Amino acid sequence: MSITSRLAQLCCRISYEDIPAPVKHQAERCLLDCLGVAIAGKDHQATTIVRQYVERMQGAKQAAIIGCDSLAPAEQAAMVNGTMAHVHDFDDTHLPTVIHPSCTVVPAALAVGQWKMVSGKQLLEAIVTGMESALRIGLAVFPEHYDRGWHITGTVGVFGAAVAAGKLLGLDATRLTAALGTAATQSSGLRELFGTMGNPYLAGHAAANGVRAACLAEAGFTSSPRPLQAPRGWAQVVSCRSELDRVIDGWGKRFEMLDVGVKPYPSGVVTHPAIDAVYRLRQEHGLSAQDVESATLTANPLVAELTGKENPSTGLEAKFSVYHCVAAAFLFDNLAVDEFTDRVAGDPRVAALRDKVVVVTDTRWQPDQARLEVVSTDGGSYSTVVEHAVGSPGNPMTDAQLQDKFIMLTEPVLGGDGSRKLIELCWGLSAADPAELLAATVPC
Repeated sequence: MSITSRLAQLCCRISYEDIPAPVKHQAERCLLDCLGVAIAGKDHQATTIVRQYVERMQGAKQAAIIGCDSLAPAEQAAMVNGTMAHVHDFDDTHLPTVIHPSCTVVPAALAVGQWKMVSGKQLLEAIVTGMESALRIGLAVFPEHYDRGWHITGTVGVFGAAVAAGKLLGLDATRLTAALGTAATQSSGLRELFGTMGNPYLAGHAAANGVRAACLAEAGFTSSPRPLQAPRGWAQVVSCRSELDRVIDGWGKRFEMLDVGVKPYPSGVVTHPAIDAVYRLRQEHGLSAQDVESATLTANPLVAELTGKENPSTGLEAKFSVYHCVAAAFLFDNLAVDEFTDRVAGDPRVAALRDKVVVVTDTRWQPDQARLEVVSTDGGSYSTVVEHAVGSPGNPMTDAQLQDKFIMLTEPVLGGDGSRKLIELCWGLSAADPAELLAATVPC
């Protein structure tokens, strides 16, 4: 039996009762965070363009677009919602693979879940199964797949979306295998698009393609029975090395989604140790932007590779600039959505401070670690080491911190009462349902 078929069987067998309590709670955390960042991104230009495209298509009214009172075909609702969930780069991250799992899996599960009127327990079950499938497939080809230039959130997110949608459609193992095959041939996403609208779109694209793959399989659409490991299958095509046993090894006993971290800042996750370091130096030594003569960051090579844009000209590019992140952290008391806009990226104060930042890479440093050394204008020298960035598995955000982030993002849209209501629904997901959740994202 192929790896793909075995994965499909395992996905079909898992039930709500099989999922450990910490994993259920993690699914609620991921849902809460995903909805929060999506609501904050609902009016972003990239989201608006995709939503208007969907409105022009005028398809079946099956599932809601987050923050709106309109319905769209489930596949297209997933596309819009996935885009808005990733547009601020504020969504959760699996640090071992740098996959953003929720922005592909949750939109697919919500869209099909509302369409098929499933329960909260079924929705949670689908989210867990979809996320776990995507993360394990990602682990099987990381880092070589990523190093080739594939954006792993999109390329494996489509598998997670297909599994989540397939669970809610009630696919058996044979049809879920076919859905995974159709997902495999739709797998895409390029890192070249970082800093452009194409980056968040790939999340929506993956979510929509996963829904499409599951719906086609439900109708009897066939595919290869071994799309992951065949000589010309997905793993062989997209990576020079793979360990596909990792896809099913320890299934149901070890959950990769427990290593998914919530982001405290809306930028590339490898910039977060640098931001934490700036805030620590500001707090401990009272340093301000005016005090900085030079700032030298020592960090993992991924920092320069993924976020090495020295002179970003747009807010989207600034998310992939550790230089911007360090400069902005010295200038602003909190890095949130407003600090990654075109206006701030072009601020002369930010640009001047970016020029004072030097990045040194060292493979001995992990992606969640960094050392920052600052020489002040009066000749003083200050340094700090961040062992685990806030939001990483070694230093996770608490539920209270997650709620604070959610309120910050959603209260301007939903108001205080609306934000609190949606928080309660997410924490009590097993008693809620997708339609109720999505209705609560719409401003009164």
